Amino acid sequence: METAIEEQAAYAIGDDFIKFLEADNTFHSIIFQAIGMQRIWNIILAQGGNHHRIRLLSFYQKNVLSEIIEQHRLMLNALKHKQLDTILNLEDKHLSKLLQETELMVGRYPDYFKQEKTYAPLQFQHNQTWRLS
Repeated sequence: METAIEEQAAYAIGDDFIKFLEADNTFHSIIFQAIGMQRIWNIILAQGGNHHRIRLLSFYQKNVLSEIIEQHRLMLNALKHKQLDTILNLEDKHLSKLLQETELMVGRYPDYFKQEKTYAPLQFQHNQTWRLS
């Protein structure tokens, strides 16, 4: 994890957003692997086209890269010291940041994103009677 963070810092200095994203993915992959959920991370990578675009676009915003690096350093420190509450708080901040960036990027670059159709939730027929034979 430390190596991934240091790579992120180096790529941020050079504005190499693709390499920064690769190091960021490595950081997150290590976490998912450590908790036995590598398959979930693989699904996120495979299905996260808009998420990927949002992350890359957000890197152009002032202080985004430095904030990511700082959050990752704080997470690693909290993990080293087994501070679960701190880790959970940092995780909430990290994920809420992504939601904020999503709103901002979709609003700023609407043509870059496919609009998803919304579907009505499944409805069950409550008037049907079930009997055991």
